[in-house]
Amino acid sequence: TAVLAQTANQIRNYAEAVLDIEPLRRKAYRDVRHMMKGTVPSDVCRLGQLPGTVNSVCSSFFDESADIIRRNNLSINEFNDITQRSKTDPKLMNQIQQELIRQQQLR
Repeated sequence: TAVLAQTANQIRNYAEAVLDIEPLRRKAYRDVRHMMKGTVPSDVCRLGQLPGTVNSVCSSFFDESADIIRRNNLSINEFNDITQRSKTDPKLMNQIQQELIRQQQLR
């Protein structure tokens, strides 16, 4: 049960981080879309050779997201691991979705 509790804690922390990061992600996307005249490649911040202003927005987004993740008691590796596992584990995805709904109702 200790592992289960840790997982429940991690899911709660993960969902909180996702909810905190989402407004930043949307703003960064809007800013980049404006800078790139409406055309934003998929996963733009992971591309190389970005214009300086776009690179700056992406850099700020990554830094602020990392701070949010840490404030929610997760390491970047834990956050990324949960993200990757949720793509192939329907049970985990369901747990995350339920926690997101629960936390949104509390906000």
